[in-house]
Amino acid sequence: ERRVTDFSAVTPIVAEILVGAVNDEWDSAGRGRWPGLAESTIARRRGSSTQILKDTGRAAGSVRGESDSTPAAAVTDTAYMIYHVSDEARTRLPLRNPFDVLDVAMPEIEDVVLGYITAAR
Repeated sequence: ERRVTDFSAVTPIVAEILVGAVNDEWDSAGRGRWPGLAESTIARRRGSSTQILKDTGRAAGSVRGESDSTPAAAVTDTAYMIYHVSDEARTRLPLRNPFDVLDVAMPEIEDVVLGYITAAR
């Protein structure tokens, strides 16, 4: 029996699964869990967009997969996303973390990784 230590053939697939799950979070406003926009935000937008975290599309469009021999992740280089994903105490900005997707992505990730391990043996 051979031990699998290099997952570089499968981590790009895992990264894309995570990217897909993050995109689903954006599209579903956190699967309906994110707090709605404040009335002041809606008024400021004047009907242009009431989609949470999607008014410019910059953050959602920046999500990409990154992977190496073992890690895989969905990442963004949009600096202001730290304010949306941080677990720090909040006073004004509610937590709306589109990267909180392991619970929905894990079954597919497990299938892909276990399939790879089984095939490698």
